[in-house]
Parts: sequence; structure tokens; C-alpha cells
Amino acid sequence: MGELVNQLVFRGYLERVTDPEDGRARLILLTALGLKATRLTRKLVRNVEKNWSQQIGNKRIEDLRATLKMLFEADTNT
Repeated sequence: MGELVNQLVFRGYLERVTDPEDGRARLILLTALGLKATRLTRKLVRNVEKNWSQQIGNKRIEDLRATLKMLFEADTNT
């Protein structure tokens, strides 16, 4: 995880700042570029979901989301 954060900091998407409540700790925050990338990603995902919904229907998209959530939760609990 540390290497991923390092790369995102290096590329300007994240920044490390001192935690105001604990000067020994560092917080990882999105930069303006990171926020812009996050917004763009959300817009692209919405467009993909809209396209998929038109192809297979909203019910199947909802089922897909539920299945992915279950898989994610099962993975994080192991």
C-alpha cells in the first residue's frame, strides 16, 4: 500500500500532511488533481453503468452491484 501511495504522491494525486492532532502522524489527502481525477472517474463509471443498463436492464445492474459488494465484504473479512 505504501508504494501505491508513494506513486500517487509522486504523480500529484495525493499529498502527505502532518496530522494536526498528532504531529508524529501523517495524513494522506487528495490534491486538486486527485479531486479532478476522482470526479472524472465517477462520471465515466456513471456513463458505463448507464450504457450497461440500456443493454441488460437496471435489475441486472443492481444484482451486479450487490454481488460485487458481497465479494468485496467477503474479501475484507478474511
